[in-house]
Amino acid sequence: MYIDGLDRLLFVLASKDRLTIMQELGKERLRLTDTAKRLNASVQETTRHLSRLSDMKLVERDGYGYYRITMLGSIVMRILQQFRLVLEDGDYFLTHDISFLPEEYMDGIGEIAEHEHSSNLADVLNGAERIIEEAEEYILLVSDQVIIKPEFIAKRTVDYKKDVEIRAILGAESMSSEEHRRVKGIFHGKKVSIRFMNGIKLAMAMNEKRAGVCFPYTNGRIDFTYSFKSSDRTFHRWCKDTFEFYWARCSIKNPQSYTN
Repeated sequence: MYIDGLDRLLFVLASKDRLTIMQELGKERLRLTDTAKRLNASVQETTRHLSRLSDMKLVERDGYGYYRITMLGSIVMRILQQFRLVLEDGDYFLTHDISFLPEEYMDGIGEIAEHEHSSNLADVLNGAERIIEEAEEYILLVSDQVIIKPEFIAKRTVDYKKDVEIRAILGAESMSSEEHRRVKGIFHGKKVSIRFMNGIKLAMAMNEKRAGVCFPYTNGRIDFTYSFKSSDRTFHRWCKDTFEFYWARCSIKNPQSYTN
């Protein structure tokens, strides 16, 4: 059974020094003595760590005496990114739910591990407004309700003469048909698209460089008082892919005539 191999792998990984070695070798090849210096450990102790990692084929030594991480080791380190998010934000995920995410985005949740937090409503809203203000190419928004006033977005784009594409996914009951027409009108023909969806369980704001996302409590209500935000490329890609997944499944109907 795979568990037999898993217990040996977890034993080898259950060492801060060995994880540090894999992290350092993921950056560059190192000789034994250089690896020992990175660990601030003896050569003898470092040799023992490298031997165990090599036995699991996580690192290897080349013909020039350099150690490097293997492709298998790189895959394992990528998988461990999932645990980083859980360990650093474990208390958050005791009271919040991400199980509604599509399987591929749930499996890749570790991609948002490189992030900062906003931990109150004012900071979350300020962060979203900053994303809008700094946008040069596009603005993508998701929410079950209108959080940022359309007038604010229009002022930062239309009035500043920015050629910015704006796409928003809103809750099906968040906007009347009259309000929908009014909002479209204040952008004066700019590239603005609004789609509607029932049961939205996350909020998101992003531009071409930066993204922020809020998840729901376990009762399904979006927590707008706490957000994950980052300009990290992997974080940004996860948010962009998630947005496009939901965008492709939204209704483009007028909200008044929306049916699930």
